[in-house]
Amino acid sequence: MDIREKSLNEIYGWEPIKPEPDTYVLRTAARALRLPLKDLSAEEIRLLVSQKTGLEYVLPCAVEILRKNPMTRTCYYAGDLLDACKRLTFSDWTANSAELRAFREIAAQAEPRTVTGFETPCGTLTLTDADGERLPFQVQQLMWDTAVSVYDNIAQKHIPLESPNQYQITIPADTLTFGTDYILRLSGDCKFSYGDSDECAVASLALNGNATLSLGAQDFNDAEKDRQAVPMMRDGIQTGLQNPAEYDESKFREYVVFALYDWSGYRFHLIDKTCQKIIFRLAWAAHNLPNVSAEEYAAVTNWTIM
Repeated sequence: MDIREKSLNEIYGWEPIKPEPDTYVLRTAARALRLPLKDLSAEEIRLLVSQKTGLEYVLPCAVEILRKNPMTRTCYYAGDLLDACKRLTFSDWTANSAELRAFREIAAQAEPRTVTGFETPCGTLTLTDADGERLPFQVQQLMWDTAVSVYDNIAQKHIPLESPNQYQITIPADTLTFGTDYILRLSGDCKFSYGDSDECAVASLALNGNATLSLGAQDFNDAEKDRQAVPMMRDGIQTGLQNPAEYDESKFREYVVFALYDWSGYRFHLIDKTCQKIIFRLAWAAHNLPNVSAEEYAAVTNWTIM
């Protein structure tokens, strides 16, 4: 019988516990002990790991979840299961040496890296100052829970689009200088275009024959930009809005960001000292699903709209 078909109560010969007092945590713990290992939720696994209960059998379940999504959120915050495993000592992994090796690789991936260039299928992502000098920035692999699907033309139904290539780009504000424009840009042989936008967020698209990529920016001043927009008139009728010749930046906060004209990246600069960091999101998916047109992969913007 597969050990995953058994519960910890069965494996260790424990009697089922009655949660007293009847709190949420104790109810969750009692359920986690009586359920087969294969049926444990991520939250139940995190609780067992944090209590160092049945680690020999629970840690393989935890690593299996973290392989799919290192930043799994169970109850408190994204990455809480990862953090629970990080708090274990070396001796806690004694019976799970293979899982420990796998976990170390997963944890290393989830840690932010400082780079001056990041390679993607659609070119190299770089951060430069007004003189064109490359500057360091942080890259951290993340996984979000956003469900993304694309249309299969043969099956005539939507199917899941999955990709491990989802990243957060972080630029600490204390590494930047007031009064200086900075550019975060992709340079590669691909087609750049507008991707999508939402309140306080915008995303670009980059497309080549093998992959579709999106780079998203957070724009805290989106609403104020709209308020300062200039009406476009034709025959006395407003036909739209356009950017003013110059924004009144005294009404902006933190930092201001603008998409580059060719949509290959963003130009930004600091506004005030309340800004601690500037965050972008980067994601791409390879064109490896049969019967899915290249246009469908524009769905990657769902991962980069913040």
